Amino acid sequence: MNKKKLALITGASRGIGLAITELFKKNDIEVLTPTRAELDLSSEESVKEFLRKNSHLEIDILVNNAGVNIIE
Repeated sequence: MNKKKLALITGASRGIGLAITELFKKNDIEVLTPTRAELDLSSEESVKEFLRKNSHLEIDILVNNAGVNIIE
C-alpha cells in the first residue's frame, strides 16, 4: 500500500500558494497549509514551535512560497 505524500506549503492562502495547494490536492497529495498565526516565518521561535508540534509528521514536499511585497 502506498502512503499518501504530504506537502507543507507556506503562503497558501492566495495566489501562487493557493494554486499549488489546489493542484496538489487534485493529485491526491495531502497538504499542510499553516496560517501566519500558526507559523510566523519571521520568528525563529515560531518556526521551532511549529516543528515541535508537528514532529510526528513526515513531510515529503516543502514549498516555501510565503513572502512580503512592500511597495513604496
